[in-house]
Amino acid sequence: MSLKKVAKWIVPIDTKTPSGEKLEALVEKVISENKEVRQVFKTSIEKNDYLRTNLKYSIQDSYEYHKNLRRFSQYIDTIDKTLVPIDIVADTVSAIAYPIGVGVSWLKEMVELGPKIAYLAYYTAKTKDFVGAMGSLLYEGISSIMPGSLLDLTNKYTKQADKYVLKRAANDFLVNIGVKEQEPMFNKVPAFALKPA
Repeated sequence: MSLKKVAKWIVPIDTKTPSGEKLEALVEKVISENKEVRQVFKTSIEKNDYLRTNLKYSIQDSYEYHKNLRRFSQYIDTIDKTLVPIDIVADTVSAIAYPIGVGVSWLKEMVELGPKIAYLAYYTAKTKDFVGAMGSLLYEGISSIMPGSLLDLTNKYTKQADKYVLKRAANDFLVNIGVKEQEPMFNKVPAFALKPA
């Protein structure tokens, strides 16, 4: 693993709108993971190039619209990973001097608590995903009792935000092509949208 990949894993902050190979990979991911989108690509009489282009624009718009949510989630994951060594030391010290180790671990959890509460409030307000927020609380409970907070190494919040962004992109794609009647998240035509030929 290269040093650049390790650094990106430790500090996963990347809010650029996807393009090129990354965008193509996201298109394939949405098609493979979303049943309705997959069905549209299988049964449509439209040209697949038009559908792929429309899906690409939906993904780019969703990434752009949710860049602050993604950035916030990446900061939370960075904080988690940065504080894992402190928890490992606290667990080690607990074996020798239990009250000191528990105190250090408790202080670490308090440092994490403020940003995580702010993130969960923002995530819930932005996405209306109460189940995801409850899952995050459960995750935090499990993480706090695991030795060394090993779950904090998983980029959980970044994955959660990215999953939501792609879900919104798929929904907006289906609305834009007329499969769903729901209003799209964006009430304006993107500046770079193509008209069908």
